[in-house]
Parts: sequence; structure tokens; C-alpha cells
Amino acid sequence: MQKQQKGNISDGSAGTLFVCPFSKYDPWRYSQHNTAGMNYRGCSSCFLKDISRVKQHLYRVHKRPDHYCEGCFEDFETQEMLDNHTRQRPACEVAEARFPEKMSRDQLYSIKRRRPARDSCETWFIILHDLVPFGNNA
Repeated sequence: MQKQQKGNISDGSAGTLFVCPFSKYDPWRYSQHNTAGMNYRGCSSCFLKDISRVKQHLYRVHKRPDHYCEGCFEDFETQEMLDNHTRQRPACEVAEARFPEKMSRDQLYSIKRRRPARDSCETWFIILHDLVPFGNNA
């Protein structure tokens, strides 16, 4: 009896490659043609072999900073620095989001959630739907 190799896909999606859901939704913005958003230029050229790689890409490229003010959207190195900023008086000025295209906390938690007994393709479409408007129509 042979041992099953680690990394084998048993849900019928062997050989399937996945793309960044953001790139699927907006191919121009998340491609090498976008000169304004340099962080997203690799999204259109990355092909991810399984859902864990898709999630890893999303955490690395599309996650909002760990510690940022939800009012002025200033980014802080530590939670303590953010807490001090939040307690300061007068309070910071409310500003437009500097990274509205990044995943919100709710989206991040939704992506991190495990989806047992689903195949990889179905899970990818659920992630797409959670991340982008009208994701189920892509």
C-alpha cells in the first residue's frame, strides 16, 4: 500500500490553478498595466495551486495594516501606539480611507474561516463573493 503524498488534492480539482480574486474582478487594476498601484502588479501573473496559497496571497498583498486608526486611517507599528492615538484629545480628523481596496476586518475573518467538505473551486468562488461586489457574477 502506497502512502498518499502530502499536498495531493482529493476533491477532484487536481491540476487546477487559481488566480487572485481581486485580479479576476478587476483585471486592469490588478495587473502590470497599473502604474499607480505598484503593490498589485503581480496579482494578474500569479497562479496559485490551492486555496491555502490563495489565502496566503490575500493576507500578504490585500490585507489592511494590522494597526490603523479607523478615523484618520493612519498606520501604527503597534497596538499600544494606536491606543495612544485613539485616546488623544482633540481627536484626529476623520479622513477618506487610504486603502479602501484592501480587505476589511470582516472580509479577513470570512476568508480565514474554514469551509469543510467543499471542493477548492467552490471555496474560491465563496472567497470571491466575500471580497468583491457582485463576486458571484464573475
